Amino acid sequence: MNLRTTKCECGYVFTDKDVKPPLMDVSMLKNQKNFYGGTVKKLCKAKCQCGKEYLLYLIPGKTFTIKDMEPLGAEEQKAIEKKTNQRRKRK
Repeated sequence: MNLRTTKCECGYVFTDKDVKPPLMDVSMLKNQKNFYGGTVKKLCKAKCQCGKEYLLYLIPGKTFTIKDMEPLGAEEQKAIEKKTNQRRKRK
């Protein structure tokens, strides 16, 4: 569920300074060929100052632009960890 915002419920606005590795390819988690019209290429987990975790939708450029975000629940976090671990094993 995307929120169509870059602002947490507590009022904190996510910026490019919140983008930290590991970055994930959209294809790792989203089974859509043209996710956000093909502009969103990377995803990143981020934690707000209030403690809530989000998945940031990123557009690459000189710096990353945050297009949107979605809240991370327990199921989403497990899926991300599983995909990340699978990716690490392949390397």
